[in-house]
Amino acid sequence: VGAQSLMARANGAGDREAVGVVFRQSAMTLVGLGLLLCAAMTAAAAPLMEAIILSPDVQRAAASYAWWRSLGLPFAYLCILIRAFYVAILSTRILAWSSGVTVAANCILNYLLIFGAGPFPEMGIAGAAIASALAEAACFAFLVLYMAVRHDAKRFGLALGLSAWRWQS
Repeated sequence: VGAQSLMARANGAGDREAVGVVFRQSAMTLVGLGLLLCAAMTAAAAPLMEAIILSPDVQRAAASYAWWRSLGLPFAYLCILIRAFYVAILSTRILAWSSGVTVAANCILNYLLIFGAGPFPEMGIAGAAIASALAEAACFAFLVLYMAVRHDAKRFGLALGLSAWRWQS
């Protein structure tokens, strides 16, 4: 929410460079947070499930779900940031399309990975978590492709080269 407000303010002032600075710094923060939470969930999932669930089978299934689901957090955070960027620059049509991509990917992958179809093995609850993580990755890929086609990354200096990713005050 804060990044969206700062990007909207910079966009309203016509300062595209400032939009890019806020976006890049927010992306670094959110990826770091996503990776940190992914590591924390990986480390804490099994002990937490053992502490609150009596059945060993349910414990293993829940811990497996949490582990696989945590892998989608960095993608989810980046999708939220890109959506905030498009709200800030008043280009909101893409929000419905990105949600559609996420839902479609999740529905298809849930069917394939939970129940097993064709070459996909039946994975049960772990398949649901994998499907959700992959759906978030698909949404991220869709949004990045959309940004590339519209040249938004170049216009706003969102992520061009490693030199663009340095901290700025």
